[in-house]
Amino acid sequence: MGVPVLGHWWHAGGMSLAVPSLPPPGKSSVFLFLQEKKANNDIHKAQTEQLETINILTLEKADLKTTLYHTKRAARHFEEESKDLAGRLQSSLQRIQELERALSAVCTQQREEDRSSSRSEAVLQRQFRQTLKERALLNAHVTQVTESLKQVQLQRDEYAAYKGEGPVAEDAENVGGGSHIEGGEDA
Repeated sequence: MGVPVLGHWWHAGGMSLAVPSLPPPGKSSVFLFLQEKKANNDIHKAQTEQLETINILTLEKADLKTTLYHTKRAARHFEEESKDLAGRLQSSLQRIQELERALSAVCTQQREEDRSSSRSEAVLQRQFRQTLKERALLNAHVTQVTESLKQVQLQRDEYAAYKGEGPVAEDAENVGGGSHIEGGEDA
């Protein structure tokens, strides 16, 4: 149970109970009083230290509660912010995928247009070469017709000189305009 010390019973819980005690033989009551006073002062000092420790721990507990509150609040804020950022990131990724699909479609269309343009260009070049050939043929034909016209004019002038009419210069200028030559073929 407890142990008697200077008129007190000490229990395991640290509390003392005052019990009447008799001074040991040969000790004066002043000496015993001083010992008891010293013991009480030691107990009081220990209790004061314990109260100070309790107060310090209570303050630290309050600080920790405040810190915990602010930490939880900040954690909720960061959680909300991270959810918002995750949503934005997801939207951005979807937008990137849409843009990549659109870019791919545009590139495919551009390649098709380039191929079509190349084919069209090849067709146009063939048509251009064909037109140049036809033009060369027409120029050759015009040259041949011009030579034939000169021959016809010479023959006409010779015929007119033979008949005694002289050269027909005015008619020669109009022959190119589609006039009909007597005795000859249509030009």
